Formats: sequence, structure tokens, C-alpha cells
Amino acid sequence: AYTARGYAKSEQGDFEGAIKDYSKAIEINPKYGAAYAGRGLVKIFLGQNNDGWNDLSKASELSLLDSVEFKVLIDEVYDLLQRHRS
Repeated sequence: AYTARGYAKSEQGDFEGAIKDYSKAIEINPKYGAAYAGRGLVKIFLGQNNDGWNDLSKASELSLLDSVEFKVLIDEVYDLLQRHRS
């Protein structure tokens, strides 16, 4: 639920709120890589590159790079952030 809220907040341009929700999802389930991936992409978008890449690295450690869920999330968040960048 918090990962979905994080995505929704990103969609609304509330990137700090999105990070908080992704962080809450991670607090609840530290092995939920999709939350690390979402948070990492938002952090990179905000210029927090080291933290963002650390989150993406953690998502990778959780063996998500081959999962459909991970790829869909990455594509959705990336597209969303690109729309906000314009």
C-alpha cells in the first residue's frame, strides 16, 4: 500500500512525500525491492544520486532485476519522472 502511495505522490509531484511512503514500505518489509527501486529513482530525480543508486543497488541485491514487477515499476516511475522533468 505504501509503495502505491509513493508512486501516486510522485505522480502528483510530491517527491518528498513519495520518499517517505517508499521508506515506510521498506520499514514494514525490508526485503521489498520494489520500494527500494521506486525510492531510488525519485532520489536520483531529486539529485540525491548516491542515495538513489544505493537504493537501486539494494533492489538489485534482492534479485529483482529479472522480475516483471521490478521492470514495470522502473518503467512507470522513469516515465513519470520524465514527464515532471519537462
